[in-house]
Amino acid sequence: MLVSNNEQQGIYAEEFLFFFMGLRKCHCRHMVGRFKRKYPKDSPVRLAKRLVNAQVALSFTAGVLARWQAGISGSSSTLRIIGIAGRTVVLSRMHVSLILKIALIFGKDIDSKARIPEIIAVIVATVPAILLAGSGKSISSNTDIVEYGVSGAAGGVTAYIIGRAAIKYYKAKERE
Repeated sequence: MLVSNNEQQGIYAEEFLFFFMGLRKCHCRHMVGRFKRKYPKDSPVRLAKRLVNAQVALSFTAGVLARWQAGISGSSSTLRIIGIAGRTVVLSRMHVSLILKIALIFGKDIDSKARIPEIIAVIVATVPAILLAGSGKSISSNTDIVEYGVSGAAGGVTAYIIGRAAIKYYKAKERE
């Protein structure tokens, strides 16, 4: 056998994140380095909170854009399914990236297989917010501007919740 089962799983996970999620770990490292240079006196918790706050704004924007995409998809069921799949990938990727950046801030190795269960948990946790972002129309009584607000809020709140949960998780790991 050329590679062990553990190595194969690691390769699979890396390929999945790269090809299907478009995740670039070098970008995560770059952004964390940038935050560390900009705020050199911040504790890991404070630095991670700054990162989460920046992500909330980005996720709000992604939620609004997801709603816009849903509005132009037309009434075709196929196009709606494609739109939901697209939103799922984009928002999941953003949230997985956030988890990896917070892991880096707390000194964790983002190449470690230990991150994979955390990433899976993030993807699962993201699904309700994506469904909420896609259903802004039913929540908002068919008012376009409210639909966009609901979708944006769903993206932003999800990033905030995931980011704060990651900070709590890694802070607790730090004490171990």
